[in-house]
Amino acid sequence: MFPLPAPQEPTLPPDPKMESAATSPNLELVESLLRVIQSLSSHEQALLFDKLLGEIPYPSTTEIMHLADQGGSFDFWHEEPDLYAASDGEPISW
Repeated sequence: MFPLPAPQEPTLPPDPKMESAATSPNLELVESLLRVIQSLSSHEQALLFDKLLGEIPYPSTTEIMHLADQGGSFDFWHEEPDLYAASDGEPISW
């Protein structure tokens, strides 16, 4: 269901700072885990991904609103002129 990409050879020259990590036992462990995951059926992979990612909480609407407000992406609205006022036009009856 969620096929993992096959490990590929790096296309960039190795970074001297990362050379020790490239030969570390952790890299061997990661590659071994990838082989095991790739050997699972699509159903088993889906179950694994549900277990790994299923409990990550999604932000609430309030949290998203706070992020949008604090992020600065909409600050340009503060410089926009007020085009409409409550006294404009006629009131709408519901």
